[in-house]
Amino acid sequence: MRATSWLILVTLLSLLLPTRVLGWSEDSVSSTESERPVLALLHGRGQSDFSAEEVRGRFLDALASAQLEAYGQLIVPEDDIVFVWYGDVIDPSGHIALSSDGCRFLQESENLQRSFKRRVKKQLLRAATGLRLDRSILKTFTSDTYKYFSDLTTRCEADARLELSLANREIDRQRRIVILAHSMGGIVAYSALRNNSQIPNDSFRLKVSDFVTVGTQIGLEPILEALTGKYSEPPLPVPQNISRWTNFIVERDPLAFGLADSFYASTDARRPRDARLGSEDKWEHPHAIETYLSYRSVLDAIVRAWLPDNP
Repeated sequence: MRATSWLILVTLLSLLLPTRVLGWSEDSVSSTESERPVLALLHGRGQSDFSAEEVRGRFLDALASAQLEAYGQLIVPEDDIVFVWYGDVIDPSGHIALSSDGCRFLQESENLQRSFKRRVKKQLLRAATGLRLDRSILKTFTSDTYKYFSDLTTRCEADARLELSLANREIDRQRRIVILAHSMGGIVAYSALRNNSQIPNDSFRLKVSDFVTVGTQIGLEPILEALTGKYSEPPLPVPQNISRWTNFIVERDPLAFGLADSFYASTDARRPRDARLGSEDKWEHPHAIETYLSYRSVLDAIVRAWLPDNP
């Protein structure tokens, strides 16, 4: 069932359901747009066989279904959700569709890039082999991640998609943002926020109240090294534009890793927190976004963060 189809069901259910769910009221949910946060969704790797609309539909359907299952109604309206698509950029067989002018004239140092590419490839293969991934997962993990880190134009364009998606929806930069990033989406989102946090003018920086990562590999040492372009002894700093960071890990997910020891922040509130989820045998694909959203603790973290009165 598509996300829009859920709205019909919600209209009927709203006549029977209580006005308070998880402590919020109808008044807080129906506040003005400027007071409400925006929820940005970032997908993972391995999307080359699907269109942006297909992947967006999967995310919206999973989020809508999870809300109805948990709360009996939709809390986050589709109008407040921005889907960030970068699958066309990291598709190893595809041509990069550049959207950001800042990436069109990116110059690379060939000698530096050649050395860096060799090191990245070696590190990724070593990590993937150590994880004992099956062949199909290993191929996707190494090919997509390698292209992202080994080509500056690819990485620049993928990182730019977060801000471009918000701009295309005419989202005010001062509006609070909640990010849900799945798998490689956590790497792309962190890199984008790291760049954005260095903008001198505060009015141009994004205000991310909650960064929620699920099934991500960003805490792996070769990923940390590739993110900075040099060997960096972890932990790395949490970008200043992130107020809270929660990382969820499903026990049987082969591509989910802890990151609490990989990043640091000046205050306890901003330090990333790992939340480990028990394994359920009923899930055939423990890494899927549908699996993560089926856990009430993951959904609560997203919905509570979206609430307008959330500090």
